[in-house]
Amino acid sequence: MTLPAISYTTDLAGVDWAALKAILLEDNFDNGRTPQQLRASFQNSFICVFANAGERIIGTVRVLSDQICNAYVVDVWTYSPYRRQGVASQMMKIALEKLPGQHTLIKRL
Repeated sequence: MTLPAISYTTDLAGVDWAALKAILLEDNFDNGRTPQQLRASFQNSFICVFANAGERIIGTVRVLSDQICNAYVVDVWTYSPYRRQGVASQMMKIALEKLPGQHTLIKRL
């Protein structure tokens, strides 16, 4: 099976929050947030990175930050068929480039 090319964005515009909730649930990464709560979580974050395969979100990274010296990385997720292909690494690279000089803690599950 050939997988679609992956693109990355930090833009929340156009995110289908119900579709994101559904794929997180399908991939056993859902923590019970409703689509509206997912949107609020991401909107209230300092940085968000999405990986997309076509129109489908297949990866996320969120960063909470005081925007001075401390940042906390959460919701690092890659859809199972895309794991071990560098998707999360690329999302983290994009996020960390926006955090120069900040001490960054990455929450591991």
